[in-house]
Amino acid sequence: PVDCPSILNFSIYKDLRIESITSTSSIEYQIGDTVDHWSPFITDAKSITITLKDHRKTGKPLTLVFDYEGCIHVTSKYEVNRITKEWIEIGLYAPWYPLLKSFVPATFDVIIHLDSAYQVINAKRSEEGIFEAHQTIPQIDCPIIASDQFRLCNIDYQNAEVKVYYTQDEYRHEVEVICSCVESVLSSYEAFGKIQSRVFSVVIAPRTNGGGYCRSDLIVVTPDEERNEADYFRFIAHELAHLWWHEAPTTSWEDWLNESFAEYSALMALRQKFGQQIFLERIIECTKLAKGLPPIIGLSRNDEKAHTVLYDKGPLILNQLEKSIGRKEFIRLLHTIHVQKVTSTQKLLDVVAQETNAKTKQMLVSMLRSKRD
Repeated sequence: PVDCPSILNFSIYKDLRIESITSTSSIEYQIGDTVDHWSPFITDAKSITITLKDHRKTGKPLTLVFDYEGCIHVTSKYEVNRITKEWIEIGLYAPWYPLLKSFVPATFDVIIHLDSAYQVINAKRSEEGIFEAHQTIPQIDCPIIASDQFRLCNIDYQNAEVKVYYTQDEYRHEVEVICSCVESVLSSYEAFGKIQSRVFSVVIAPRTNGGGYCRSDLIVVTPDEERNEADYFRFIAHELAHLWWHEAPTTSWEDWLNESFAEYSALMALRQKFGQQIFLERIIECTKLAKGLPPIIGLSRNDEKAHTVLYDKGPLILNQLEKSIGRKEFIRLLHTIHVQKVTSTQKLLDVVAQETNAKTKQMLVSMLRSKRD
């Protein structure tokens, strides 16, 4: 960008070797030699600091060219990223590309050379046999997933198309569960408003650790034989909900606008599918887990209790808000929040005040600042 700062901070997977960094501007750069602990999600990356010496004076668009090579192995904490013969899965958790630490959303055009036996998720094969991935919706991640063993199950729901990919016949049960969940979940979320993309992929990753994640057109899940139907439904519903709730920053406490909203949306879908009792059981569990947790406002995303705060205390607060204004008004409020692309709690509070009243806004502020529920 023309108005970028004079110092740019990037992160890249620690085992990738930077051969050179060149630019249209005069620059200096420094590559860290240790793991950079700047994000709770990115645990195996090193820093790259680039200083622009004359760019701000010229005001011209900036081009940076990174020349690097190496191999990405299984990451030490989440075990999400890997390049093996049977399974390729890389993204920002062990960033295979220079990841700007400010998490500025971007589009990506990627050319991938692979043996013709492979299939790459959300990429097209050219006439020359080269895969091309064009990610047109700006986001912070560019995940590349490929395998030479993919099976496919298609789900069509109104104007939405869901492609479920799996690699082993033993995952067939998960495929059937996912297919049965998707239509019900999408039906529940229609009230939140339209999403940018109604064509997306669900991938069952052949790994047991690392969990799942969601991007604008991609949901990744892991097989788990111990999940019952309701648990699997809630998991799928949470990840699908991120198609609506993903606009807020992910490295600060504002991430509750993504995670807490996605989790409570999943609970609402769970209530619609399985009934009030199972919904109340989860609310009771959240109430127990929320005791003594720190406030959401000002929470460090690196706090050891951050996950419980966002996944248990946050949904409990949203449940209190729903009970206060009524279910119908709450759904209307969620629609407004989504349509207005709310990315900060201050903006959320403004919307709550406009759509309900000042008293409800103050109640929400008190809950967000509360140490106990």
